[in-house]
Amino acid sequence: SRVDNYKSQPLPPSCFVLAGQRDDWFIVQPNEVRWMRGATKVADLAIQLVSSFPTIQYMEDGHYLFCLRNGYAIIPANYSEEGRRFVAEPTITQLIAHGKQLDSTLYSPPLQGLVLPAELNSLSFQFSQAWFSTPVRFRYRLAGFQDNWSDWTPVSHKEFTNLPHGRYTLQLQSDQQAATVSMAFTIKPHWWETTTARAAYTLMLIAVLSLFYRLHK
Repeated sequence: SRVDNYKSQPLPPSCFVLAGQRDDWFIVQPNEVRWMRGATKVADLAIQLVSSFPTIQYMEDGHYLFCLRNGYAIIPANYSEEGRRFVAEPTITQLIAHGKQLDSTLYSPPLQGLVLPAELNSLSFQFSQAWFSTPVRFRYRLAGFQDNWSDWTPVSHKEFTNLPHGRYTLQLQSDQQAATVSMAFTIKPHWWETTTARAAYTLMLIAVLSLFYRLHK
């Protein structure tokens, strides 16, 4: 609700106040959220909530979920600006193969061991940063396909087309922290690229050469 003061604290004009867990409460302004704990300021968060329905939800795992205009933020409820700055790891949020989003149950964290058929070899990865106070940039590399990291970019998706069969690991970093998030996956070969098919080709070639030799002996 809109108020002029709350818990004896003066409030800026045209703001919202949202209650949190225990003594936590939040002053929501257009370009900032002030996090209060009783009469003490916890932090000024440079985030923008959805203006039509500002929402901050406490979750049972001890985090707050902030619904932003351009995504979401997840911050521990025991966060303090006096301590080390908290920044969540970047996440790989979506995988699209040939224009079709894959079933999320196939690649949910820890994002390991995904096996794709040969025809799904053009992949688009979407990624995000759960919380940031400045515009976030990403860089990535696909081990097994490219050894060098990409340049830093604000673009939060990357497409790889016509990947040959093999084992790959997508590695992702943001400029907000040093953690590297990885997603390992395998693209199966086409049937004609399998070891069995190659062995059959070899046997056929030997048979043809043998027949040619006998006919011209």
